[in-house]
Amino acid sequence: MLDANLPTFFLKPSPDKIKHHQTFYLSHHGSALELAYSLQHIDPALDTSRNAYSVALFDSYNPDVLFAEILLRPEWTQPTLSAEDIRRNGGIPPRPHPVLPTEFTIQLYNPDQEVRVKQIQGSWNASAYWEFEMPQQTFRTPSTSSLDRSRSDPAVAATTPKIIFRWRREGKLSKDLTCVMCGKNTTLNEGKKKGSKEPDVTIALFKGLKEVTVYEPNMYRVDMEDPKGLEVVLLLGAAAIRDIYYANSLWEVFNIPKSSSPTAGSGTIPFQSQHRPTIGLGQQPLPSRSSSDPHRRHQNPPGQQPPPADPLTQWQIDTETARLKKQHESEQRERERTEQAEVKRIKKMLEAEEKERKRKDAEIAKETERLRKIYGKQQQDIAQRPPLPSLQIPAQWPQSGRQPARPPQQGGPYLQPQHSSTSASASGFFGGGDGRNSGKGHRSSFLGLRDRSLSDSSPGKLNKKKSSMF
Repeated sequence: MLDANLPTFFLKPSPDKIKHHQTFYLSHHGSALELAYSLQHIDPALDTSRNAYSVALFDSYNPDVLFAEILLRPEWTQPTLSAEDIRRNGGIPPRPHPVLPTEFTIQLYNPDQEVRVKQIQGSWNASAYWEFEMPQQTFRTPSTSSLDRSRSDPAVAATTPKIIFRWRREGKLSKDLTCVMCGKNTTLNEGKKKGSKEPDVTIALFKGLKEVTVYEPNMYRVDMEDPKGLEVVLLLGAAAIRDIYYANSLWEVFNIPKSSSPTAGSGTIPFQSQHRPTIGLGQQPLPSRSSSDPHRRHQNPPGQQPPPADPLTQWQIDTETARLKKQHESEQRERERTEQAEVKRIKKMLEAEEKERKRKDAEIAKETERLRKIYGKQQQDIAQRPPLPSLQIPAQWPQSGRQPARPPQQGGPYLQPQHSSTSASASGFFGGGDGRNSGKGHRSSFLGLRDRSLSDSSPGKLNKKKSSMF
């Protein structure tokens, strides 16, 4: 602390224990620390916070009161046109990288006012500094004239004189910053020419990037209507300079995802108060809060195209498109490779079946030839035999379809035909027989069996059964 009697703002973690919230505590004339302002950053877990830095200054006792805010988007490196780099990166340009911006804008409310803070690069014997201007006259002069009421606010009028302030480094390696008043924009060039430029007046000190001390004795030399606005700009500007220009990585400052997947980083951020709109760097001043609608300010007018995506989002889209294209081509090649393998497998299976069929046909032909060699001579011998005599079938068999019934056998082994006219034995063995069958030239057979010539003429006689083969 520079002096306990000077108003000093200490930047500490917020009492609500939220990581991205901080609080300015005020100590004046050695008093205890009291809540003064609430410094809130956008939640990095939200998708709308991608690729942007946003911070706002609220009242500690009334969170609905928004004093000022900053919305800053990074600048990006231009894509390379080297064919070697594009080929090495898979056919797409290398990933763009964020570039440290050289300015940011503080948006004040009630009254609405924009304060642009520009970074001026240092030289070999001078350190870099950040410069901003604030109007000497901010509020309208009360008047009953309609002509006066139709004019623009003095804060945005080009004819209003502005006071120039600069945040300077104590040294190239030091983190302490000093805010000085350098004069007015209407007399700055004139003073340089005449050599009568007044020395710079120290306004505030930013010690160790943790506490802001306002040099109260010199504040009486600042000729401006809005000292409260100057205090807000000093606190919020110091916090933004610490976050942006003293950070270790711009990827963390702007909440840039390191993965190559597309993210929703083109949305408008931050503290969407129900009474005040949010604007970003390079936009035009918005009208008063009474005529603004927070629910409509993010919607595009009918027929107007949405704003183009930032280079990183466009690169992510191109990368994802190239990845999906490669994946589709790989799947197509894999599908064609699978189809070709299946065609080859089916072709090999058909060829194997054809070979197996031919092998079985060859085996069958070989076995047939072997059997032909074995049984072919017997078939020739059978074919060369004389034909067998045909059997004489009685004429009445085809008519009846069956052979005549045999007479019942009686008397043991002797067959005796039954006749109604005689009961004598007809066997030739005993010398008996029918006189009709004892003709000349015919001899009776053994056991009374007759020859074929006699059996044909006598259907009642029993014939000897002949073999079917001979």
